[in-house]
Amino acid sequence: MSGGIERKPVFSSSIKSIGYESSSETLAIEFTSEAVYEFSGIPPAMYERLMQAESKGRFFGTEISRKFPYRRLDDSKRRKNHGADSKKTAQIEQAKAQVKARAQRNRPADSGDNQA
Repeated sequence: MSGGIERKPVFSSSIKSIGYESSSETLAIEFTSEAVYEFSGIPPAMYERLMQAESKGRFFGTEISRKFPYRRLDDSKRRKNHGADSKKTAQIEQAKAQVKARAQRNRPADSGDNQA
């Protein structure tokens, strides 16, 4: 299976794009989560039925999912987004720490119970 199957956008609430390579009987699906999978051994007639299905997500779930060998493709775009998310998370954590430090500095002094 190759990672270069061209996918075309489809109208679906769960599937973003679909591609098919008849010579290898490989189906490529990008889900709305941006995860991309390739399924092997998909007969051309199964691909045609998927593309004609009123609900592509339902057809995929009942006719293809867990019935054919598959692999998840490496998605560098997703990894880049994850990196951006990690940076944003770090910025949020830093801001929380600053707020906490500021709150501790502004806390009233003890009432003197700790005096020796």
